[in-house]
Formats: sequence, structure tokens, C-alpha cells
Amino acid sequence: MPTSTIDYDDFLDELPTAVMVKRLIDEVLAEMPEEPCEEVTEELDPSEFRAIGTR
Repeated sequence: MPTSTIDYDDFLDELPTAVMVKRLIDEVLAEMPEEPCEEVTEELDPSEFRAIGTR
């Protein structure tokens, strides 16, 4: 009786996208520092920005 092997690329193609995204999120969260980053309190000037598609 022949033994079947699983091709890794085929296996990844079969994984639902949500599972892969969850794994990526878990990896990113594991690399984040425990302490929160310093809060940004700088006020932004709306005149420095323009609407998308305007010149």
C-alpha cells in the first residue's frame, strides 16, 4: 500500500485565509512589547492636508 505525502504548498493552498491571517496576527502580537507605546498628543493642522484627488 503506497504512503501518501502532503505537499506543503498544496497544504497552504487548502488553509482558509482567515486561519493564515490569525496566525500572522498572533506572530505580530507576540513580537510587540508588553508596555504600550508613548501616547501622541500633538495636534494636527487640518490646513496641511488635502482631500484625496484634489490638487
